[in-house]
Amino acid sequence: MMKWNSGDRASFDIALLKPSKEEGIWLNVDEVLATRFVLFNQGIMIRREVLEKIGVFDESIRYLEDVEFPLRLSLEGSWAFIATPLVTWRESMTNSVYKNSKRDELCTSECMVKVFETHLARVEKAGRKRRLRGYVSRELKRARRHLWSTRMSQTSSWGSALAASVEKVDRYESALFRRSPWFPKMKVAHVQSKSELEPVVRSQGQHKHLDTAERLVE
Repeated sequence: MMKWNSGDRASFDIALLKPSKEEGIWLNVDEVLATRFVLFNQGIMIRREVLEKIGVFDESIRYLEDVEFPLRLSLEGSWAFIATPLVTWRESMTNSVYKNSKRDELCTSECMVKVFETHLARVEKAGRKRRLRGYVSRELKRARRHLWSTRMSQTSSWGSALAASVEKVDRYESALFRRSPWFPKMKVAHVQSKSELEPVVRSQGQHKHLDTAERLVE
């Protein structure tokens, strides 16, 4: 649950996620996280061997570690999830990292470009599906446009007006994408045993991650 000064909203609601089940296996984490941010760091459990494999937060970026880390984790296979909010995040009026990132928009935009450049290279190296590569490429282009707009807005009043126009067009384009059939919806499955899990994971083309997924129902 995210407590904004303007009201409370669940993280899944903000990310336009409407799972058909209250809990289960989230099958297409990689596609969903490639198209929008889902706050989850405050209420997760990750097995030690997974962290040892992929590492922890990337300290080379000043902001958006909570965007980069789940993207990296999403390539390890399906996740177990609980739709009910377990943790409350509260918007602070002080110098929190969130507030600082909003004020330091140029640095935040540069971090976003770096996050998706790195993620796209990782996705391509792993030989993932063309559809996933398309989602990541699209978000990288959006991040680069936003970085350009941020830089332009700091040059002059003319640059600020041009940047505002570009951002407005980008918002319209994003709104159309969210309403299109290509916008990935959350795919879930309810399983209670390993015997039920195997056909579900294989049907999603994630058989290489079957061992990881099996641990979710142990």
